Amino acid sequence: MLTTIVYSFFFKDLMFFNNWLKTNLERFPVKKHKKFLFYLKIILKLLFNNFKMIFKIKGFFLDIRGKVAVIGNAKKRHYSILLGNYSNSTKFLKIDVKKNIIRTSTGVLGLTLALTY
Repeated sequence: MLTTIVYSFFFKDLMFFNNWLKTNLERFPVKKHKKFLFYLKIILKLLFNNFKMIFKIKGFFLDIRGKVAVIGNAKKRHYSILLGNYSNSTKFLKIDVKKNIIRTSTGVLGLTLALTY
């Protein structure tokens, strides 16, 4: 997991992290998605300050929409991780945005990743 995060931040290309996250969320049982995302959030928060200094990254944004960790006819949820500066309106920031669809047994999740540098 750490190698994919390091590669995606080093090359400033979120395709590595996007594909890795998609395959893991499709492989895990639906009830474990929330726990997986919780631990991912903790790891990213702990390592982000180091990545910020080493790779010259200013911000990271992860957003998942849909039926996260629920089964059946339940309300859709929204889960997001925001680290550092992330603004679409800033003129001098470079932004790499990747979007993907995660197919689970209960429906579809929308995945959005954004990296500012």
